[in-house]
Amino acid sequence: MSRWQSLAKDIGSDPVLRNLSAAQVAAVVDVLALSIYADGDVSPIEVAGFNMLVFDLPWAKGHAETIQQHVADAVGRIRASAGDEAQRRAMAEAAAAGLGGAALRENVFRMAAILANVDFELEPAEVDTLAWLAEVFGIDRARAQAMVDELRAP
Repeated sequence: MSRWQSLAKDIGSDPVLRNLSAAQVAAVVDVLALSIYADGDVSPIEVAGFNMLVFDLPWAKGHAETIQQHVADAVGRIRASAGDEAQRRAMAEAAAAGLGGAALRENVFRMAAILANVDFELEPAEVDTLAWLAEVFGIDRARAQAMVDELRAP
């Protein structure tokens, strides 16, 4: 099993991520979309990772059409922001509020970090996005950095 598959399996089996409400799933989609669009260049591997996290995890069972609409909405808002960090940050703040508790926010941050690093290269814009996501989610800077470093470990 690849490191990516192992991480995705761990996320998929996390009880914090089971039984999310529709609003929470939409918030997760927003954050993950922000992550893959961070550097403005969405690669095929980022799209594949995004689809795996969004559509293959337990919350997607029986809700693919609704989730696809959330994806289209999130991507549309990100593209409309034309790289405006304030708009993207506002989107993340709304997502953080919709997610609720710290454990769920931390798991979603971890998923965003996985996607940012899915191509094994963190671009400066991805690092910046992860930094302000951590801030918006109330995750201590050192804790967020440790989570990102864990993903980069061989």
